[in-house]
Amino acid sequence: MDEPITVREVESNEDIAEFWRYRDEYITRDIFPNDTLGKPLTKEDLDWFLSKEYKDLMMKLFHRDEDKVRFVFFERDGKKIGFCSYVTYFSEDKKCFIVDFCVLPEFRRRGFGKACFRLLKEKETKKGADYFELNISTEDNRCFWESLGFEFNGFDEYGNILYQLKPEQLGEITYELFRMKDFDQLKQLMVSYKKSAEGELMTDTDKSSLKDAIENKEIFFFVAKRKTRLIGMCLVRPRSTTCRCEKGDPLDNLYILPVYQNTDVATNLAKFASDWCENHKEIIYG
Repeated sequence: MDEPITVREVESNEDIAEFWRYRDEYITRDIFPNDTLGKPLTKEDLDWFLSKEYKDLMMKLFHRDEDKVRFVFFERDGKKIGFCSYVTYFSEDKKCFIVDFCVLPEFRRRGFGKACFRLLKEKETKKGADYFELNISTEDNRCFWESLGFEFNGFDEYGNILYQLKPEQLGEITYELFRMKDFDQLKQLMVSYKKSAEGELMTDTDKSSLKDAIENKEIFFFVAKRKTRLIGMCLVRPRSTTCRCEKGDPLDNLYILPVYQNTDVATNLAKFASDWCENHKEIIYG
C-alpha cells in the first residue's frame, strides 16, 4: 500500500450520480443478501433504500447548511477504491454517524478499509467530531468495525443494531428529571432496553402510551446526559409503596447504553433518582 489514500468530497452532479451508482451496487450486493444481524431487512426496506424518495431525502440533508450529510470518495493512485456517506452533528453532541461505508470488492482484504476509516476519523476529529456511530446488519461488517474498536451499543428506534467508537474521554455527565424535548432520545433508549431485555420492539401504541403516561405524570424518568445525548434512564412510578430506584433495590427499571455500562453512570443515576424520590415523597407516594 505504497500510494497514499486520499479523501475527496463529492460535489459535482457527475460525482453525485456516480456516488449513488456505487452505493446502490453496495446495498444490493453486500447488505441485503448477507443481512443476518438485528432487525431483518425486507423487500420493502430494499425498495425504500433504492427509491427516489430516499435519495431526495438524503440530498435535502446534503444541501442543508447545518449538520449536512457528506458524501466522499476514497481514492488511491487516481482510482476510486471506496466511498462513505456520513453526518457529524456539530450542533448537538458532535457525533459522527456513518450511513454507508464501502471499499470496492477489488480492493478488499488489503488493509484499505481500516486505512480509509482512519483517514475519515482524522478528518472529522480535526473538525470537532467527538465519537463515531453506525448501524450494522452483517457479520462481515461486525468483524470489521470491531477490529477498529467499535463496540455494541444497543439498538436504534427501529431495532437496528448500533455500534459505537466511544469518546476518548467520558467527560461530564449530568443527571436530571426527564424533559419532553428529549422524547425522541428516550424512545430510542426504551427500544434498546426492551429489545435487550425481552427481545421485542416497542410498537407505535407502546410509544404513544409512554408519551401519555409521562405527560399525565403517571411515571417519571430520570436521565443521564453526556452533552445533549441521553445515555441512561431510570423509571419511577408514583403512588407505589417503594421507590423503584432506591439504593439496594434491583435496578429493573434502570438502563445505561452498553458502552457506558462499565462506568459509574448507573450508580450516580440511581442515587440521583433515589435522592429526588426522597425529596418529593408527596409526588411519589401520593
